[in-house]
Amino acid sequence: MSGLLAALLSYLWYGFMWVTGVIIAAMIFFKIVFILYCKYFPNVNLKKRYHTEWALVTGGSSGIGAALVEKLLKDQQMNVVIVALEDKLLVDFTKRMQETYKDRQVVAIGVDLSNDNPETGYMKTIIEKTKDIDIGCVFCNAGFFRLAGFDKVRIEDHMKQIECNTLSYVKITHHFFCKFKQQKNKKLIAMTCSSVSYFPAPFSVMYGATKSFLNSFASSLAIEGLANNIDILAFNPQYTRSNLYANSPKLSVLDFMALIGSDCDDVAQEMLNSVGKVNYRDQGLYSIFMKIFGGIVFDMNWLFPMMAMGVSMAPEFKKLN
Repeated sequence: MSGLLAALLSYLWYGFMWVTGVIIAAMIFFKIVFILYCKYFPNVNLKKRYHTEWALVTGGSSGIGAALVEKLLKDQQMNVVIVALEDKLLVDFTKRMQETYKDRQVVAIGVDLSNDNPETGYMKTIIEKTKDIDIGCVFCNAGFFRLAGFDKVRIEDHMKQIECNTLSYVKITHHFFCKFKQQKNKKLIAMTCSSVSYFPAPFSVMYGATKSFLNSFASSLAIEGLANNIDILAFNPQYTRSNLYANSPKLSVLDFMALIGSDCDDVAQEMLNSVGKVNYRDQGLYSIFMKIFGGIVFDMNWLFPMMAMGVSMAPEFKKLN
């Protein structure tokens, strides 16, 4: 009897492992298929597919946004509206783009995307300054990162990060989605999410939370978009070497992520490679690994205490707490 039971358990175990292996193999296979499709099939001509000469990029004065702006001007031959914080960086970058691509139009809209005031905030300015521009492609990319203990940051500053990293996406998307829905031609709204949403993000809890929101928001809206002739792209880059982390404390984990991360130019190119081909894209080996294996191997109930133990033992994290 015991031998029969052992044989049955062995059979069930090997059956379970076989099914699990097949599922993981299928996930990896389809990931590879979509990566190859996005990377090696010809890119979409944005002007033809979306019947427009204009694109809008938020957070377009630096980092991934600046790389997107230049690629839209150079490779797609489009005119671009840059929405970013009104500072010297925006002024200098806009001037450089205007001088480099003289046959294109580059318009700068300087706003604070963390200002939620309906009278003095960003939406009123964006709507007013784009009302006569036939924008057909929107790239929501703005966001900022803060590394500190949750209680070390004022609630007002937390709310500003939520406004910039998520609510600006919602408000800008709502405005253009409503406009696009009334038009017959296909349009585009692409959002820069992040692979940080796949894993807990202690000491940057609001950044991780806002990116988790964006993933769900963009993925869900993509289905509505398909029914309304609007392409929605949720794009999840891995750690990107940019000024996003310039004001953060020096941590070994960030140094390690920088080693395996991507440059802004590569991330922007992969994003444009994905437009019009897929609605959801993980960029970089880290993003793909965490998406496939994170939910299978790293059960949160034992991951939490392990991460908490590691954080409590690391001197550099003790300073943040």
